[in-house]
Amino acid sequence: MRALSAVFLASALCLAVAVPVGAAPPQLVLSDPGYPLWEIRPLERRVYVLTLEGDWKSAPDRDAVYYVNVEFPDGGTVEQRVGDGRLFRRGDVQALLIEYQWKKHHFERGDRLAVFVTRRDAASVPDDQEVVSNRLEVDWPLDRKVVRLPPRTRFTPPEPIDAFHPEGEESPSAPAPDK
Repeated sequence: MRALSAVFLASALCLAVAVPVGAAPPQLVLSDPGYPLWEIRPLERRVYVLTLEGDWKSAPDRDAVYYVNVEFPDGGTVEQRVGDGRLFRRGDVQALLIEYQWKKHHFERGDRLAVFVTRRDAASVPDDQEVVSNRLEVDWPLDRKVVRLPPRTRFTPPEPIDAFHPEGEESPSAPAPDK
């Protein structure tokens, strides 16, 4: 009788641990404030930088490595390490849309892509990652201006007084804050 009750108690405990209580809210909530697309041309490739804002619900882990993931409609995912960690920890998230990657995944006009952020501990194996943000879906093409300088966000440090901008190239300003 004792053995039966011990087996029953052990199996009930295993089932209680295996059943998830509920999905935890994301640590980082991504949003698209509509900043201009930043076009860069490294080695004559076309790369668009989609600048998003993130609202951290809890402080980001300093020892972890964060990656911005872009998922194409065919299910292919491209992972990019965060470029500027200081701005990222404040909430500035940049996703790179590289020409050869969107051609490889047959990404065309009218398609949607999803952007999300993952996190890995510095000493963990590469496959051990955790999604820490919501999945933000974006329609392509984006109906916004394409600029040659990085767009100013609310997290960008102020520009120096003596900043030089060649004629016709003004620094794109951040949109007015919502009141």
